[in-house]
Amino acid sequence: MDKLAIVDAVFDHTMGAAGAFAADPDILGYAVGYKSAKAVKARKNESYAIVVFVDPDLPEEKMKALPKRIRMGKAEIPALAGVASIAKNVSVHIRVEKRRPIPVTADAAIPVANAFATTVLTGGDPVFSNGILLGTAGYVFKIGGMLQLVSNNHVLEGAGQGGLVTDAAGTSLARVTALNPAVDSAFAALEAGVSFAPDIPGIGKPTSISAGIDLGMAYKKRGTSTGITEFSIILKKGVFQGIPFATGINTAGKSVPSVGKGDSGSIAVGQNNDVAGLVFRGDIQLGTGPNGPLLSEIWIIDISRALPGISLP
Repeated sequence: MDKLAIVDAVFDHTMGAAGAFAADPDILGYAVGYKSAKAVKARKNESYAIVVFVDPDLPEEKMKALPKRIRMGKAEIPALAGVASIAKNVSVHIRVEKRRPIPVTADAAIPVANAFATTVLTGGDPVFSNGILLGTAGYVFKIGGMLQLVSNNHVLEGAGQGGLVTDAAGTSLARVTALNPAVDSAFAALEAGVSFAPDIPGIGKPTSISAGIDLGMAYKKRGTSTGITEFSIILKKGVFQGIPFATGINTAGKSVPSVGKGDSGSIAVGQNNDVAGLVFRGDIQLGTGPNGPLLSEIWIIDISRALPGISLP
């Protein structure tokens, strides 16, 4: 059993709903990732940790009080108990990161002057409400036997429950049917006469829902602000303020933007065109683009955990 599998087993055993940090109000979330920033850059296969997220304003004394390791007997962990090659006791490093909480309200929408009209909704295209850019169209999935556009709650809440999602010219594309702030997702049914393009330009047609996201896996997205960007996973199995997530950085490195404001709602598609997640935020600002900040990290909602039961058309 390799070192990542051991960290996975300890994480799965200790970080559930009643896990090690579930009752700690200072903990915003946690994930499996690399042991250090240097390991993130190098994607070193031998250096893994459980990553814990706290608010940047957390007092230093509370930071110092957080545990640095999880130590357990392997007999306590079902996935490890019968593995002869593992020592009697296991120890997993905990890396603490300061991260900003998710805003309670959505980012301010972006007025857009250029207009185009379409009756075909395409994944990765911008979506609007009342001439204001909300974000990026995700993709159409089958939900309860019905085809619906899936995007972020903080994107489609700009249109409101029952509200219309349009293009910049005001052509009606879809109507919001469900808003779910708990996992930052939302659904919208296509309006009569609107069709959906199965291919995402520059990416292709999604073929399946990812069974799981692992460190080092490569994905790409097509968004309104930064277009097509490719990124590799540096955090997996994460939960941040209740949202199941994974995080990636541009395959060219942390100094190259992965996402920008307006890209929320894009879907992340793997090398086999499997759908892993839905872009919902970024972090670590690198500069400013036409719509606002350009960010190094791309955070995606893990669809297999957040939205079980959805399928491709």
